[in-house]
Amino acid sequence: FSAAPFFTTALRSLRARRVGMDVPVALGIAVAFVASSGAAFDPGGAFGREVYFDSLTMFVALLLGARWLELRARQSAAEVLERGALALPRSAWRLAPDGHTVEAVSAQSLVVGDRVRVPVGEAFPADGTLEGQAATHADESLLSGESHPVAKGRGSAVVAGSVNLGAPVVMRVERIGADMRCEQIAALMRDALTRRPAAMRLADRW
Repeated sequence: FSAAPFFTTALRSLRARRVGMDVPVALGIAVAFVASSGAAFDPGGAFGREVYFDSLTMFVALLLGARWLELRARQSAAEVLERGALALPRSAWRLAPDGHTVEAVSAQSLVVGDRVRVPVGEAFPADGTLEGQAATHADESLLSGESHPVAKGRGSAVVAGSVNLGAPVVMRVERIGADMRCEQIAALMRDALTRRPAAMRLADRW
């Protein structure tokens, strides 16, 4: 019962005419179980007297434990991606060319060169640089893991998804969409979740 996932995947691989890692695993489990069963019921028979049920169960438990850890890691990565997507604001306060009028627009409609006012407690809607004399602090823990707010002043780079903590500031948009750092990190994580590790591909070829 516990080894059923290995046999299911091995059968699927054989039907697809390829040999994956689960094929030799399932073969080894089946041979060890049959040989140990034969030795248990007929110690004087062709399978001898040695049984390997303990090694077999430990092997299955080790493989299932490793797959559980891998699943946990994938779930954690998916949660980080979801939190990053939720951290990006859906709207932004864009400054008109006169520098005084402010209008609420969709963050998706921002273009490079726009000037945006970011109130305290709101996230930066895009990557850019700060303008004006106001200084602030930004919470970049979601992107960098840094737990302490980072000081920001005129000309400092800010990244989308980080939270403005100190004072209202004005930023100039420099990168949007897929060019933003948070989107690049998310793309790398999605790629890592969908691609098989090089070591696993090498093991499959062997």
